[in-house]
Amino acid sequence: MRILNQYGGMMKNNNIKGDLKQSILQNILSKISVEALAQSIGMQIDLARISFVLDSVVVLDFEEFKHLLLAYYIHVLNHLNRVKVPMDFEISSAEVFALLDRAFSNRGGTKAAFTESMNGFHGGMRLILDQLTDQFKKEEMEKRINQILRYSFDPIEWGIKVSLIKDLLEKLKPNLPPEIYNQPPERYGNHYEILVKNYVDSMDQLQYIFQAI
Repeated sequence: MRILNQYGGMMKNNNIKGDLKQSILQNILSKISVEALAQSIGMQIDLARISFVLDSVVVLDFEEFKHLLLAYYIHVLNHLNRVKVPMDFEISSAEVFALLDRAFSNRGGTKAAFTESMNGFHGGMRLILDQLTDQFKKEEMEKRINQILRYSFDPIEWGIKVSLIKDLLEKLKPNLPPEIYNQPPERYGNHYEILVKNYVDSMDQLQYIFQAI
């Protein structure tokens, strides 16, 4: 059986060379390393957060809360060159509130975030924007890793894909919980999201990317 792969063009399944397989694996690892993710995603979003100045850490009402969240979200998107013209503010507002709800999922969701923005007991809007930033970075990293794996694995034959995933699991083992790396690699053949989410969640090194500002 012949397959098409961006690293080696047409090749025979039973003749894939170890050095080519290693090249594919190293290419993936270099792109999903902590340093690479910080450079391509973390630093840009951090710069956006640092450059967004708050006049106050508390708000007067929900309208001000909503305005600040939307303004910050657009500010971040602008730093990433993702602002669409004309912008649909209703869609952007829905996106940032959905992001906020995920960021505060363990704290009571959007309602708890709004309460914090009013009383400022734990930092008010500063805490909220920090949490929002961390969640945004985490999700962007997950998207980036999923894209890299899909681009690297999808064009190749199933048996080679499973073999590469097995090697990838071994390389990422220090950053994965046992219930993930002990699974058969076939499980992740067409479902990278499970592996990626646990990889991002489990990386202790991400603490320096997710530093509070």
